[in-house]
Amino acid sequence: MNEIACRISRYYTMFMEGITVVAMIMFNLSPTINNARKTIFAENRDANYTLELSLYYSFPGFNPHEHFKLVTVYNVYLSYNCGILICGIDLLLFLMIFQIIGHVNVLRLNLSNFESPNSKITLKVRGTSSDAEPCTVEIYDQEENRIAHTKLADCIEHHKIIIEFTDEISQLFGPMLAFNYLFHLVGCCLLLLECSEGGADSVLRYGPLTTVIFGQLIQMSVIFEILGSETEKLKESAYLVPWQCMNVSNQRSVCFLLHRMQDKISLTALGLTAVGVDTMTWILKTTFSYFAFLRSIDN
Repeated sequence: MNEIACRISRYYTMFMEGITVVAMIMFNLSPTINNARKTIFAENRDANYTLELSLYYSFPGFNPHEHFKLVTVYNVYLSYNCGILICGIDLLLFLMIFQIIGHVNVLRLNLSNFESPNSKITLKVRGTSSDAEPCTVEIYDQEENRIAHTKLADCIEHHKIIIEFTDEISQLFGPMLAFNYLFHLVGCCLLLLECSEGGADSVLRYGPLTTVIFGQLIQMSVIFEILGSETEKLKESAYLVPWQCMNVSNQRSVCFLLHRMQDKISLTALGLTAVGVDTMTWILKTTFSYFAFLRSIDN
């Protein structure tokens, strides 16, 4: 299970790196194509044409167009850092979630590996009928109860570690998740406006960036939803433990473990709202509604 989690983490890291590089290239490629089309390959060159830049900024005594090559290289560097800032922190959080999901599956596997009892006892059923058949039940002996007690203690401790680690992630990344949702709520609407206002050039420039931003929102919500659905299966695995074959002490341990697993393990943004598909759906609805409202005002 650990190898599977590590393999998924590696492939997902490679995927995120590729997405970041593609978005950075496409963001800087549009002004380059426009400059080449209107200068090098233009039949009638405009002497007053001003070269386009992917990023515009100015400082006192510094004109970016007078240092076009230097500014172009620096813009590529800035856009790459911006992509790493947006995708890198999310990637770090996703890798932690993958590890939590891996630990949840390991815990489910441990709960399903309780062996059946080797001994059986026969009980006589009390009743008025003289021909009542005896009842044979499986039950753990003293050594099997000791082994089951050790396994239950390990499972309880493992579950405790998972919850504590998840709470620490919520405390650390909670403000970032809240700001991330606010960014998607505003940024996605603005990117849609940019794609719809400027024609093919704007789609070429902002289309990949918009796809990456929407993809980040969908990926984040789906991954957290998978975490919640996997933890929901823990209580089913705990109930399938052969508790009826154990002594009273181990049955109490199983009851305690089952009680702790009733709550779904999930991350929250500042402790206010759970991160998942429902929140993503609300953000997408609000984004498209606000986008349609701004488009109607502009028209």
